[in-house]
Amino acid sequence: MYGEKQVFDPIAPGADSKNRARRRIAQWSMILAGSSLVFGACDQTVLDGDLTPQPTRVLVRPADFLGDVVCSEQEGGLQLFQATLLDVSNGLNPPFQLPSSQVISCTQTAVFESIEPGRFYSAKIQAFDQSNLSPQYPGSEIVVNEDGMSISPRGTTMCWGQNGQVAPSFGGAGGMGGNGGAQGEDAIGVEAFLNTPVAVQGCEPLVDSGTPGPTRVAIDITEALGQFQCGGGEGEIESFRVEVDLPSSEQSNDETTGSTSMALGGAGGAGPDDDRTPCGERKIIDVELAQQQWEFDVFAYGSSASTPGWSSRCRAYSRAGVTVEASCDVLLPLP
Repeated sequence: MYGEKQVFDPIAPGADSKNRARRRIAQWSMILAGSSLVFGACDQTVLDGDLTPQPTRVLVRPADFLGDVVCSEQEGGLQLFQATLLDVSNGLNPPFQLPSSQVISCTQTAVFESIEPGRFYSAKIQAFDQSNLSPQYPGSEIVVNEDGMSISPRGTTMCWGQNGQVAPSFGGAGGMGGNGGAQGEDAIGVEAFLNTPVAVQGCEPLVDSGTPGPTRVAIDITEALGQFQCGGGEGEIESFRVEVDLPSSEQSNDETTGSTSMALGGAGGAGPDDDRTPCGERKIIDVELAQQQWEFDVFAYGSSASTPGWSSRCRAYSRAGVTVEASCDVLLPLP
């Protein structure tokens, strides 16, 4: 299902008729990620298997510009973004800027609707690591918090239109010919087609101006409980302990070492084997190495038990400066 459509017409009184018309076609809506849109493999993205006439749309998708930056509400992650379309049909001297989208979750897609077919579009992106932000007024690039204070983005980037496209910065020497521009210069932008959604791609790496947080993994066994539940009663799980299997780059070079795992006491490193976390709480582990696949053995204990009664296996891929959630198998009784 599509998310709620939010369409507006931010046309300032007194604007000239040409600009009013071009801004009017810049109406937009937002569609939740995982909706019924099915994307093709080529850059000119179209709906597949649906013969119902579709609106003319230009999409801006977080997957095309986030790169290695994590979309997460955890410390260090990005949470929201805003997209602004640029009509680059006549090049970058200057491009025509359309009204900006709302500030939406980086799990969603910004969809600009009723775009003019046959014209070419690029997109400016600004991303934020805060929640509860909105444009100062509909279509504005100025983003404010609930108190009306202007908020600077954590990261910014440009998506030129197609993968492989590169363009100089705005106002640079010579500029860009655009479509129908100077001889010998490549066109930029994604072309809008009637009744077809197309995605703006060709994004530069996100320029992250924020301060990265610690690289951590969070382990919560709540979803691994299966038929069990947290508690201190009979048959209930009171606490758990974690051991980590070190990635190959961190394993000991000592061939006489028979184990590649260690017990962890949560954030801060290793702890004693009986250092447990109450069931229902998270174990936060500083893993230091980013872009690594980590695996953890989890041992769960019943009320006042000195030995574990259940075990699970958890996995996580660490990302620099972010706390990521591990995925855990269902707890099974130990023999």
